[in-house]
Order: sequence, then C-alpha cells, then structure tokens
Amino acid sequence: MFTAMWARCGRGMRCAVAAAVAIFLASSFTLARPLAPGESIDVTDPLTGTSLAERPELAGDIIFELTQNFSGDAFSGTLQTRVVRETDAGTLDFYYRVDPTLDSYSVTGFNGFSTDVDFRTDLPDDPGPHGASGAARTADGDTIHFVFRGGWTFVQTNATDFRTTGTATFPPNNVGDPVTIGGVAVPIPLPPAVYAGAIGLVMAGLCYRRFRRIG
Repeated sequence: MFTAMWARCGRGMRCAVAAAVAIFLASSFTLARPLAPGESIDVTDPLTGTSLAERPELAGDIIFELTQNFSGDAFSGTLQTRVVRETDAGTLDFYYRVDPTLDSYSVTGFNGFSTDVDFRTDLPDDPGPHGASGAARTADGDTIHFVFRGGWTFVQTNATDFRTTGTATFPPNNVGDPVTIGGVAVPIPLPPAVYAGAIGLVMAGLCYRRFRRIG
C-alpha cells in the first residue's frame, strides 16, 4: 500500500518528502557530545559542560520532576529527575542529579534512542560542582553509566514521550551490594502502529492534493 501511494505521488512530491526525511535525520544526529551504543566519553576528553548561550536548542519547559530516595549498607542519598521538552524540536531531554555526590551511577532505559550527554553550567539551582566528567553506554544502548562529580547531567534524546519505567543503579562505596531503584523517567518509543498510521495519513494527504490538482 505504501509503495503504491509513493509511486502515485510523482517525482516532485517524492523529492520533497525525501528531503524532509533527510533534514529530520540530520537534525536527529547533529549532537554536541553523542554517545552511541558501546561508546564512552572518558577523562582523556571529558565533558566540559554547556549553556543555553552555546546550545539554544536546549531551551524548553520542565514537564516532569521527581525526587527518589535510595540507600545501601553504607550509603544513602537522593536521585532527582527532570524531563524537559525542547521548545523548537519538541523532543525530550532527561536531567539527573544525585545528592550527595557518588563516584558513579547508571540509568537504564535508553535502548533505541540517540543520546547526547553533557552537563549545564548555567542552571540557577546548580551552583556546582557541575555534572558528570564522563559517561559510557552499554553495547545494547540501554544503560548509560555516569562518572560523576555532582550537579545536573542531561541526556538529550530524539524521544517525544517518556514513562517512569527506567531503573537507576548506585554502586557501593566499597561496602555491601549495589542498590537499584525503579520508577526512573526514561524515553519510550511510539508504538509501530502510530508511526505507520502517521506516515499513511501524510502520504494520503499529499496524494489527495496531487489528484485534486490534476483533476
């Protein structure tokens, strides 16, 4: 069905749609500190932080906030989460902060999404020390490990929706076992039916307009 609709739309319309798709894909992968599955950002080229002045696309509204407690045999603290919807792109950025500072921790739930990890230097409620100094992503892309200094670290994604279905794991400070908590905000993909339906509606509309002009 999709192939038939594509063929009927004509060369000019196909070029326009292809160009739009190319622009979308390019925007999805134009990232300042991209972190693909299996890759890491370490102390040899650490995160240096950024601001709205440097990356205005990060501007947006906080649509979700949550503070969660965790505790182990010899440590305890809180994980704060914020989800920000970018004003221009409409995509979601996930901000995490641990207090008190730990050497590292991880968040699971990013499989299937592009991610860009860094920290903000201009948040009024985050005087410092700022963010993670490094990060690593597992080979399956699902878990991001943060090498932490303190303050808000963000993960910019190409997601447009989220759920509190992720987990965060905090390693012990040389005593006891790691602690894992659930209910952490992470991105979720749209169901395949939603993608297919959206594409079908767009193509149907384009072809309808084409047939109306010809007739």
